[in-house]
Amino acid sequence: MEIEGRLGIPNDEFLKAADELYFHSNASIVRVVAKQRADNPYRLMIQCVRRDQVSLCLNELERKGYNIGPDTSKEFVLIDGQAISVRSSGNITMTPYSEVKLIFHAYMDTAKEEVTLQAKDEYKQKEFEGYVGNLQFEILKDNREGTLFIKTSGSLPINLPKRTIERPRTARTCIRFPHYPKDGTWLQVIFSLGSRREMENIRRRAATRCETPHNEYEICEIILQDWMKSKPVQDDKIKPILWALEDCHRMALSDECKKFIHIHTKYLSDECMSEMAKKITNDWSSLARKLGLSEEDITSCKNGSEGSQEDEAFTMLCKWRVSEAVVNSGIDVFNDLLGILETMQNLNGLKEYVRHTLNLISKE
Repeated sequence: MEIEGRLGIPNDEFLKAADELYFHSNASIVRVVAKQRADNPYRLMIQCVRRDQVSLCLNELERKGYNIGPDTSKEFVLIDGQAISVRSSGNITMTPYSEVKLIFHAYMDTAKEEVTLQAKDEYKQKEFEGYVGNLQFEILKDNREGTLFIKTSGSLPINLPKRTIERPRTARTCIRFPHYPKDGTWLQVIFSLGSRREMENIRRRAATRCETPHNEYEICEIILQDWMKSKPVQDDKIKPILWALEDCHRMALSDECKKFIHIHTKYLSDECMSEMAKKITNDWSSLARKLGLSEEDITSCKNGSEGSQEDEAFTMLCKWRVSEAVVNSGIDVFNDLLGILETMQNLNGLKEYVRHTLNLISKE
């Protein structure tokens, strides 16, 4: 294209006019479209689309499942090869790219990129149903010196639903030691687990929670539990106690504890509790009372489960496995359980399961 100008027009004005003429002769009117997947709103498709192709683009996105999210942006003008920079702001960020550049070419009708959204801080915006942010887009243009500058900018609001975390049936598997001898053994063991000062502090706190004043048996039980809770989750809290028992020359008690821990981890696991719950075919609360759980425990099981009888029975069995009755039974826990079941009618499936477990234990 050749342009003739009048004499006397300054070169910079002439070049500016030529740029504008070139821009408008090669320009396309476009919109930014951003849609999230209905089945996974964390996936986002960003597109720069010519105005006459927006409806087709939205229909195609809906066909592929991208049908939620903000409305399309306002209209603006791009020329072939011009770039749009898209960033996230607010409490939403994009991965794997923190910035997406869409290069528009008129012959392609659209430029697109798929990204994954995530919350910057899941602990913020608790007052909202979801995480809130924006997609900030900027239209970039080269000047004659080759420097990019922002010609136009805009934004689209983005809402990201908070993930619903499935609650595990039980928060953690607890293992309590099966014996608390009243001969001072545990007090000696406990004070070998940490510094004298640390353990004295734990003992003083335990004494204030003891129902019977100066009851060393009860104090030892509380101290041992408090010590285990005070340690990081990833720390092995069982081996130090077993080593302490051996250092105190209580080898028989250490061996019995090891056997009980083995039974607890292998035969009283979450999976085993789930299998046992499936075999409780009638009212589980009657069994709970036989197992020594209180009415408060039973109510807690009903309130803390998903509502089905199997879930309630599972929660009840998880409470039972860390109860004082199981602790006192030690390695005879399944013998004692079978004795209780034999006094009850029905529950034949559970009785058979316990007999099978006892058979497996006897073969080890």
